[in-house]
Order: sequence, then structure tokens, then C-alpha cells
Amino acid sequence: MSAAPRQPDPLQDWAQWHCFAHRPRLVRKLGHGKGQTNQSYLIESERQSFVLRRSPAHAGRLGIDRQREADILAAVSELGIAPPVLVSLPEQGILISQYIAGRHRQNISSLDSRDLERLVELLKKTHEMNIALPDFDYLAHLDNYWQQLQKKDTAIPDLLYEEYEAVSAWLTSHKGKRTLCHHDPNPHNIIEADGRLYLLDWEYAGYGWPAFDYAALSLEWQVSLEKESLLPEEMTQQLQQQRVFYRHLCHVWALLRKL
Repeated sequence: MSAAPRQPDPLQDWAQWHCFAHRPRLVRKLGHGKGQTNQSYLIESERQSFVLRRSPAHAGRLGIDRQREADILAAVSELGIAPPVLVSLPEQGILISQYIAGRHRQNISSLDSRDLERLVELLKKTHEMNIALPDFDYLAHLDNYWQQLQKKDTAIPDLLYEEYEAVSAWLTSHKGKRTLCHHDPNPHNIIEADGRLYLLDWEYAGYGWPAFDYAALSLEWQVSLEKESLLPEEMTQQLQQQRVFYRHLCHVWALLRKL
């Protein structure tokens, strides 16, 4: 019986990162949340813990801009809503950040009004950041997914085609307010440590519609933001259509991930 192929050493090029005096110790591989786009590892150096994230070569296929992510991380980590970054090498697909020894919410059904208020406040801090970025092109992002599915001759349900027609027409006409947005505030990407909430995984962040973040929050955390009256009325009015868009984007993304 032939031996199983040897897995690449995630620390093999550690000296090229120019941030450690000695080779770090690999502690363990970390879970990937719902996306599983990257390979992440807990590492230690001089009694400090870090997360090493290695990005796959196909990250661009998923609409991820690593340079944009690096620019955003430099700002939001200074604000304290994301883990501090030690090294960011977008061209090599390497990101090393401080390890936050906190907890993810396991039972989202136990959220109370105060929990939800804190989540909304975390997103509001993001939306208040002033970073010079080009507008996030939602239609181009969605079309990129669709084009790849069609090139692979993927079996696509008719209902999804119908949804695309409606969503793309809405995206073409919608002119909502734009701010810095995280775009993926699911429970795996929010961690609590020492009484503070942190947002993880900023790879899809960009200058977009804050209502998109709140729509994603309401779906991923299974809460009704309309009932809690935590948002301005004009923002609340946008949530339903933004939820339709977010659900559609997730469906297409899930198909693409299977390729």
C-alpha cells in the first residue's frame, strides 16, 4: 500500500516573512468556519500566539482582492475591531495576525436584545471608518460568479436564473449610501474576548452598502432587526431587498465552491 501524500509544511517559508527571529512552532490547524476558502493555523513564537492564514491561488476567482483586504485591515485593526496584523503579504497569500483567545457564539437562538445591540454597534463602528476605497461593484462581483459557473457548464436550477434576472436589475438601479462594509458578519466571523467583539475575515470587505451588512446579520444570526428598532427607518426599509440579494449571492457562491 502506498503512503499518503505528504502535506506541505505551512511554515516552510517562514524566514521570508521577516517577522520572527526563530522558526515559529506550529500548534494546530484551525477550523475554517463556513467558507473554508483558506488554510489557517495557530502558531507560537516567543510565548505569543498568532494565526497564520495561507490563501489559495484561486482566491481571486471568488472575488477576493488581497491588497484591498490588507489596506482595510491596517485601518480596522488600529480601531480595535479586528485582530492586530503582524504581517500582510498579499502577493504571497500570507496574513499573520494576533490570535484572539475568545469564543464564538455557539447558540444564536439565545441572543437577547443586548447581544443584538452589541452586534449592530460593531457594524456601525465599521461603517463609520473613513478609508479611501473605490466603490465595491456588487453586480460585477455577482457576474464573476455566474460567468465561472457557466464556463464549467454547471447544472443551475431554473429558479436561480430567474432570481438573477431580478437581482441584477435591482443592482443596476439601486443607489444606496456607501460606507466601509464587512460583507460577511456570520457567527464564525465574530468573536468575543475580554468583553469586546472582534470582526474576523475581512476578505470580502469593501466600500459598499451598510444595509447589506445588516441584511447579512439578520439572516446569518436569524434575528429581526426591524422589530428591535436599532436602525434608522431608511436603513430598515432596505433590508428586505438586501436580504434577497444576499441569499442569492450565497446560493451562487455555494455552487461555485463545489467546482
